[in-house]
Amino acid sequence: MRLWARILLVVVAHLALLLAIWWSWHPRVGDGNATPGAINPLLTGIAAVLFWAVLLQVSSRIPFPVLCGLFVLVPFCTFFLQHAGARWWTTDVMRPTGQVEVTRVDRLLNGASRVEVRPTGGQGPQTVAWSTIGQRRTNEYSFARISTGEHYELVTDPTGLVVPLIQPIGYRDSAARPDTAVWGPVTAAALVVLELVSASALTRHRSQVQAVDDRRRPGRRRRRRRAAA
Repeated sequence: MRLWARILLVVVAHLALLLAIWWSWHPRVGDGNATPGAINPLLTGIAAVLFWAVLLQVSSRIPFPVLCGLFVLVPFCTFFLQHAGARWWTTDVMRPTGQVEVTRVDRLLNGASRVEVRPTGGQGPQTVAWSTIGQRRTNEYSFARISTGEHYELVTDPTGLVVPLIQPIGYRDSAARPDTAVWGPVTAAALVVLELVSASALTRHRSQVQAVDDRRRPGRRRRRRRAAA
């Protein structure tokens, strides 16, 4: 595959993954995504298949067992970049802006809630936020029911990438909050694997596909060497 085609393939794979992340963090009632951070299986699967195609273009110097391991890792990386990244982002990047009171609740089909809140005491504008507060039972996880008049902590993203969320008061200091010492490295590892695969595909001299083809047709490899000479 020519360099321009490999560049296009890598760009499309990254765009598919970014689209999956964008869909995940921009819930809209009625389009199937009513929970911030919900992973779209279709878009994530498309991104994984595209990165598999990128993986076929990596350098032929990569040992076959390593290549097989990467084929297994790539789908997990596209998933954990979103799953672990969401937990890390909501904990380390998003910041609480104060306590709020719920003034309106829209109960969604999946059990989550979209709420309107105002600062406790009534001073300040109304804000639309989303609730991912849940309660884990023995064999299932369900969303907690939010009621008007209840008080929560409003958490916002200073970058504007993620919609506002509500959390229980004091949640960030509790043992229930995600462990960023775990989710941060997992996010970084998933990103590093995908970027190393992309870099190898863009900088290699001979791809894995060409290496397999040369082993099947030894004469073609000799012709390539003579043409290169």
